[in-house]
Amino acid sequence: MKKSMTIIALFAAFLLTVSAHTERVFDSMEGYKAPLFTVAASTGETVSLEQMKGRYVILTFWESTNPESRINVNRFEAMASMLGKEKLSLLALNMDSKAKLFEQIKRVDNLSAGTHVNVSSDNREMLENLYHLKSGHNSYLIDPQGEIVAINPSDNVIENIVKGIAN
Repeated sequence: MKKSMTIIALFAAFLLTVSAHTERVFDSMEGYKAPLFTVAASTGETVSLEQMKGRYVILTFWESTNPESRINVNRFEAMASMLGKEKLSLLALNMDSKAKLFEQIKRVDNLSAGTHVNVSSDNREMLENLYHLKSGHNSYLIDPQGEIVAINPSDNVIENIVKGIAN
């Protein structure tokens, strides 16, 4: 009986170890693969992080009413423009519940149409869970292999990583 319980305990420990490891293969933390997603925009188009594999990507989540995230999205757009789209792509996912507000802010801030997407309500919760957005509107620098190399990166960090300069 004691031997059976030992085997069961070892098997349970093995399962916990394996399941904990596989969960962490994709996580929204530095050093892990960025969780992949395909979302529907409020306009009906779909956007996929997987389509951007093979280049550096700044993935940023923002809301029109959140000043810090709005400033960051404008900063990231300028950075992507300066470095060039062949080196750095921007995927800015707007989490506003009102698409009309998003469209007004996009027009006022003169944001690029192709890189800014208002996420449909069906996909907001999924993205919030994948990227732990309950604790803020984070931004992620993702390398060409899909790994998160920086969270909420500064301009210097982005430039150094994309240009291959050691920090």
